Amino acid sequence: MKEQSNLNKKLIAVSGVKGSGKDSVSSMLQYCLSVPKMFRQYFFYKSFKKWIKPKYKKIAFADPLKKMLSNLLNISLDKFYDRNFK
Repeated sequence: MKEQSNLNKKLIAVSGVKGSGKDSVSSMLQYCLSVPKMFRQYFFYKSFKKWIKPKYKKIAFADPLKKMLSNLLNISLDKFYDRNFK
């Protein structure tokens, strides 16, 4: 199997303020890009998103930074995703 080079990879960036729905949009995009066109309706998304294996990976920009700080400061990585701890 041939590995895909970095030049052929696609990137979709979603930005917005805290709580604006960036994760929701990225989950919907991940679903829509993984199913046939006839299943790209909100009803199907709500019903079948649990069973669909995504073709694309969702990565947050700050994930590598959070992992580094977690190791450096000896704080659980879960704390960086907890809104109350932030």
